[in-house]
Amino acid sequence: MGRRGLMACAALLIGASGQAQEMPSAIGRISYGAGHLPGAAICTGALIAPDLVLTAAHCVASAAKAPAGIRFEADYAAGQSKAAGFGAEVLLDPDLTQTGPIPFAQDMALLRLSTPIDPALVPPLAIGPLAAKGDLQVFGYARSAAEAKPVRTPCPVLQVSRVGLLLGCAVVSGHSGAPVLAQGASGFHIVGIIVARAGGSRALAARPKAWISAGPTR
Repeated sequence: MGRRGLMACAALLIGASGQAQEMPSAIGRISYGAGHLPGAAICTGALIAPDLVLTAAHCVASAAKAPAGIRFEADYAAGQSKAAGFGAEVLLDPDLTQTGPIPFAQDMALLRLSTPIDPALVPPLAIGPLAAKGDLQVFGYARSAAEAKPVRTPCPVLQVSRVGLLLGCAVVSGHSGAPVLAQGASGFHIVGIIVARAGGSRALAARPKAWISAGPTR
């Protein structure tokens, strides 16, 4: 078999195992204002419908009264993105009533975009079930390297509760809102959202609640 044939076989094997699968284009960087300044705060979000981005509530709650200042850039890297848009509305957990720190189980939000993103250009991610076995995956933007495209981080599940997951992977500033992904027969789907570090190489993820029903489900 020639070199070209060997490379094709390798690509098929890699694709089947998922080890070299790229970040879904629905994942993007969340920033604030018309332009991002080096070192400024960022978060990660995921498009779950043409006009809805799922992210952590603490990333967008303070801008709920001025959502037009929140910018989402799908598949962002080095100044380029597949699509981008500004917020039109921030939707928080309807049971969230306190004004202090957001409880981690309620730390997720939907950012409604002012202009929907063409699903043929950026296919939204579905929300789906947590598998009984297998590591989960996280792609999150880092504040310290805000122009870099996220790399795939395997996250073994250490503990599962009704509202959240304790994961065995390190997260950094900027990862907040990153979708925690499981892989099914038809690709990745969302099973949680990164909301906090848990000390060492561990992270907390909130699990999607019933009110997040506007996006696709699997």
